[in-house]
Amino acid sequence: MAAILGFLDWKDIMKARVCRSWREAALHTIVPPTKVGKSFWDGSEFHPPVHEFIPEFDVCSEDAFKGLEVLVNALPGLQQIRLGPFHGKVTRYGVSSHGYLDRREAAEAKYDDGEDPNMEDLENTRGFVSYDVGIIVRFRYLSNLVIDEAPLNGRYPVLFSLTQLRELSICNTPNLKFTLGMLSNFRVLESFICQNNDSVIGDIKSLTTLKSSLRELVIEDCDGIHGDFMQLAGFPELRNVDLEDAKNVTGDILSLDIKRNFPKLQTLFLPGIIKKIDDCSTIVGILYPYAKRAQYSGEGNPECPFMSRMTLSHESSDYYHGIVGGVQPPLSLEIITVGPRAGWRWMTRTNDFCDVNWLDLKPSANTDGHKLYRDVLEYFEESTQFSCVYKGLTVPPTEEEYHRIRNAQDAWMENMQREARARIVNLSNFGH
Repeated sequence: MAAILGFLDWKDIMKARVCRSWREAALHTIVPPTKVGKSFWDGSEFHPPVHEFIPEFDVCSEDAFKGLEVLVNALPGLQQIRLGPFHGKVTRYGVSSHGYLDRREAAEAKYDDGEDPNMEDLENTRGFVSYDVGIIVRFRYLSNLVIDEAPLNGRYPVLFSLTQLRELSICNTPNLKFTLGMLSNFRVLESFICQNNDSVIGDIKSLTTLKSSLRELVIEDCDGIHGDFMQLAGFPELRNVDLEDAKNVTGDILSLDIKRNFPKLQTLFLPGIIKKIDDCSTIVGILYPYAKRAQYSGEGNPECPFMSRMTLSHESSDYYHGIVGGVQPPLSLEIITVGPRAGWRWMTRTNDFCDVNWLDLKPSANTDGHKLYRDVLEYFEESTQFSCVYKGLTVPPTEEEYHRIRNAQDAWMENMQREARARIVNLSNFGH
C-alpha cells in the first residue's frame, strides 16, 4: 500500500489517509522527489544544462510551519523541504494587466536563535514568535533541503546532521553561520549551491570529503570562501562547477589536464583567473578536448553539452575598467558548444559579445548532427542579434579602442533620441 501511495504527491497522500490502514501506509511512504529540467537558454545567454528539484513543501509562513508539524507525524517520508522567509498577511493594493497586485507583509516570526547569533539581528527580532528548525531531522528520508531567506541567526549544527541529504541549497541567508568543513557529514551529497551568504567561511579544499559523490557545485557572492579550484579536479563525479562569482577562489587554469582532471566535466565557470589575453589560445586548447568529450559522452544537454566561462584577472596588465553605466569591455572568455560544433568568444557580463571563433567545421547537410546544429544555431543567432557593439571583433579591444567604440555608441544613441524627439514633435504638430 505504501508503494502505491509513493506515486502520489504529499497533498494527495494526505487526502488518501481516510482510514487507519491508509494512515499506517502513509507513515511508511517515501514521497518521490519532483525533478524538472532547466533550460540552458536565458534570453541571450547560455546556462549550464543542470536540473533543479522543486521542493515538495514550502515553509514560508507560520501556518506552513504548523503544517510541517502535522506532516512530520503523518508523512515522515517527505524528501523535499524549502525553508523560506515567514510571510504575514497579503494586502491587495492594485490591479495590472497581468492581474491583481499583492503585497506580502513580513511576519514577526523566526526560527530559534542558534549558537553565536548576530547581536544586531537578535535585538531587531526580540519578541518575535520563534519556531524549532530542528524539526526537519525527523524527516528520516529528507534528501533535498533548500534554505532561502530563512530567518535563521547563528550556528545550527542540527542542519548539518542530515546525513542522507543529496541536494543542499543555501541562499540569501546572511546570518546563518557555517563552515565548508561542516558539510563533511553529507557523505552522499550530490549538489551544493551556496549563494549570497555573508556568514559562511572556509577553504574550498574542505569539500574533498564530498569527493566521491558531488556532481554540482555553485558558489556565488560568498566572500568568506576561498581556495584553489584545482582542489576539485580529482572529483570523479563532478559535472557542473560554477565559481564565477566566488571572487576569492583562485587557481591556474593552464595546469588543467583532461587525462587527470575533472573526468566528467560539463560546465566550468571561474572567476578572474586569466592572467593575460594572450593566454586565450592556450586556455581554449586545454578546454577544447573537454568540449569534444562531453559531446561524445551522451550525457548532459545534447544542444549544449559543454560550456565554460572565465574572466580576465583585475591584476592583469591587459585589464581596464569600463565606464559606469555604459557598455562594458568584453573581458570574459566563453567556450561554447552548439550541437556538435565547438567555438569560443569574448563577452561582457551584460551579454555583449565578440564574434565566435569556431574550432570545428560546420557539419555537412547529410550528417547526423546537422539538424541539431541548425536548430540550435538559429536560436543562438536570434538570441544574440541585438548584441552588435563588438560585432566584427574576435578579441577584446584595447582600452583606447573601447573608448572609441563607447563614444560611437553614445553618438548613435544621441542621434536616435534626437530623431525620436523630432518624430514626436512632428506628430504633435500634425495633430493640431
